Amino acid sequence: MHTMKRSASWMVTAALVATLFGGCAASPEDAAVEEQPDLVERAATIALEIEAAPEATEEILERHGLDVEEFEEMLMTISEDEELRKAYNARLGG
Repeated sequence: MHTMKRSASWMVTAALVATLFGGCAASPEDAAVEEQPDLVERAATIALEIEAAPEATEEILERHGLDVEEFEEMLMTISEDEELRKAYNARLGG
C-alpha cells in the first residue's frame, strides 16, 4: 500500500510539473469561460494541499472526490489553455 501511495504522489507531482512548465497550445475544447475560474481554483487548492502533505496524496484526492487520473486530467485541461495556465500559476504564487 505504501508503494501505491508513493506512486500516486509521484504521478501527481509529475502532472503538476507538466502543468506549471508545459507549453501546450490552447485547444477548441477548452472549458466554458464561466467554468474556468472554478476549475483553476479547485485544481490549485488540491495542488497546494498535496504540496503541503505529499504523503497524503490519495487521501487528499479522495476528499475532493477525485482519483489520480481525474486530477491529472484536470491539470491537462489547464495546461492546454494559456489563460487557465496563467491563472493556475498565479493562484499557486508563481
